[in-house]
Amino acid sequence: MSIESVEDIAEVYQPVPDQGFKVVGQDASSLWVPNAPGNRHYGYVVEWLETNTLDEEAYAASLPEAKTKRCEGIKVEAWGLLHLTDWYDIRAAAGGTSVPVNINEYRESVRDTSNTVENDINALTTINEVRDYTFSWPIVP
Repeated sequence: MSIESVEDIAEVYQPVPDQGFKVVGQDASSLWVPNAPGNRHYGYVVEWLETNTLDEEAYAASLPEAKTKRCEGIKVEAWGLLHLTDWYDIRAAAGGTSVPVNINEYRESVRDTSNTVENDINALTTINEVRDYTFSWPIVP
């Protein structure tokens, strides 16, 4: 079960009066967290439920919004990866050593990955597909 709204938390942690919490798993199995003397796990669940809130802003209300948020995150990640090697370009522009070929190839690969991933995300048809889409960035040389 994925938690996409505050209401979903109640479906995952179902309180059973005077007994504890039934934690419903993704595969419809369940786990009991009993309200028993000395059961620290029950206290952890209660504390978590009382002190944590779901950031509903992180979850999109529509497919276009989900795609936009995910693509924005990809762009930020790509910028961060490129930023790590910007100094090579700055040094070369200042008349220093030219950028090594492997660094240029890496930077091009990051840009290509970002563009491909954004295209892939924009082709998805559900919010869950957008959220669950995975990929790998190139390895820094």
